Amino acid sequence: MYKRKSIFWQLFTSHLVLVGFSVLAVVWIALSIFQQFYYSNTADNLTVRSRLLAGQLSRMIQQEKYTEMDRMITSMGKETGTRITIVLPDGRVAGDSHEDAAKLENHGDRPEVISAGKQGIGSSHRYSYSLKQYMMYTAIVLRGEDGVLQGFVRTSLPLNGLQQALLAMNKKILLGVFFIIILTAAISFWVSQRMIKPLVTIKQGAEKYAAGDLEHKLYTDGSEEIKSLADTLNMMAVQLKQRIESSEHQRQEQAAILTGMTEGVLAVDGRENVVYMNSSAKQLFEVEPNWDVGKKIQEIIRDPSLHAFIALTLVSEESTTAELKFYKNGEKMMRVTGAKIKAANNTVNGAIIVLNDFTQLHRLETIRREFVSNVSHELKTPITLIQGFVETLLDDKQLTRDETQKFLKKIEKHSHRLNAIIEDLLDLSRIEQLGFDKLEKKKTGVFEMVENSIQTCMSAYRDTQVSINNSISKEMQAGLNQPLFEQALFNLLENAVKYSNSKTPVVVKGGREKKKNIIEVRDFGCGIAGEHLPRIFERFYRVDKSRSRDEGGTGLGLAIVKHIVQAHGGEIAVESTLEKGTCFRITLPE
Repeated sequence: MYKRKSIFWQLFTSHLVLVGFSVLAVVWIALSIFQQFYYSNTADNLTVRSRLLAGQLSRMIQQEKYTEMDRMITSMGKETGTRITIVLPDGRVAGDSHEDAAKLENHGDRPEVISAGKQGIGSSHRYSYSLKQYMMYTAIVLRGEDGVLQGFVRTSLPLNGLQQALLAMNKKILLGVFFIIILTAAISFWVSQRMIKPLVTIKQGAEKYAAGDLEHKLYTDGSEEIKSLADTLNMMAVQLKQRIESSEHQRQEQAAILTGMTEGVLAVDGRENVVYMNSSAKQLFEVEPNWDVGKKIQEIIRDPSLHAFIALTLVSEESTTAELKFYKNGEKMMRVTGAKIKAANNTVNGAIIVLNDFTQLHRLETIRREFVSNVSHELKTPITLIQGFVETLLDDKQLTRDETQKFLKKIEKHSHRLNAIIEDLLDLSRIEQLGFDKLEKKKTGVFEMVENSIQTCMSAYRDTQVSINNSISKEMQAGLNQPLFEQALFNLLENAVKYSNSKTPVVVKGGREKKKNIIEVRDFGCGIAGEHLPRIFERFYRVDKSRSRDEGGTGLGLAIVKHIVQAHGGEIAVESTLEKGTCFRITLPE
């Protein structure tokens, strides 16, 4: 993988390379100029020397004094350190200050000679194989007084001095370049560090921002642009903190609202993975508090009807509503509402489902309907019988006295029954209006209260062979409203006596358990079937309807007991087995 270089190394190397190339370019240009200047100066010097000899050499060539000319140029060449060569127009060497002219090859093809033939003067520098060194050559034309070309005077000097001078200069220049580069590297390092330091500070600050430390402030002393960048980041951190705090506040508000909702709320994504579930939904579906977010709804809640509803919600354009049954700790009725969650581009991100548990409301509505039906039936029966007997008495004029008395007794019986139902309904309404705080209570001996209830019950049922045993401790006391609680005990004892077998006792016992007062009324009669136990305390609910009515019951006795116990802040439960008996257990606070 390509590894990116830091800004420091990019700045440092770029500065160093730029300065290095600049110095090398300047050195190369300076050396070139110096070398060109030296060549030009040497060429001019040689040209001057050639011109000083031109007139004299021209006369010697015209007079054909070649031997004298050769001696002269040899002498002058030694004195000036200059090689002087006389070249005839056809290229033959007429004389040379350093070599035997006869042994030299034709010089007509020499660049300086060719250039002089065309322009009157020419120069060049090259390696001389005869002298075994680099030489600078200049040549000028020789003309007679009549202007006729007589030949060329070529002068030359060795370039060893120049090479040595250039070599010495190169050494000094390279040494200077080395020190310049070292100095440049140091300066570049310092400048790069100075330039990069504010950026490093900003980078460290940005890392703190990324880690959540939005209180951190960036302070830089760099350029205006760097300071502006730091100020912008500081402002961004402040705004980001405000937005995060606002978002967190909204999230906490939403979480508090969703947590406090009695309705269950769950959210799924487009693939039906559960992404949120509030506490009510967790309790409803018995989901662990540390459940794993992201699991399929089918893994968490195993209910096909809910799965089908969620799938329908994800494809429906409008919100969906349905009433579903769930079976968790018994049957529960749920009113379920679903709506899609859409993104800004109108794509479906998931759905939110709201579950409203109206099991209790449904049960109360069912009880209400049954109560209306039952109370209507219970009231209608005696009223209908009373009306029938009255109409018989009015219409039949031939009734005997005994028959009339018989009808009147039946009317009296059913009017008493009707009055009992109305009184029980009034008592039940009055008890419902009493709360635990409003009910007047005082410490009462439970044993004496049970004795009073037993006496009242035995007085009402003198002909019964059932006995009632009071096993309550005489020291037991509880905070009770004595008249109301005696009524509750009477109702329980009355039921126990009615449904007990002959010569079997009814037992009342009690005690304290876990700082609670317990009172039990147990009979050993016919018992109650299990399917009736959940509804035994409902108004007008009868296990054996015909027997209850025959014995004058109103169907409200146990409902009154339940409400009296609840008004005392207690609870009542029932256990029963067919043909073995029934036990009502009252639990009261201290």
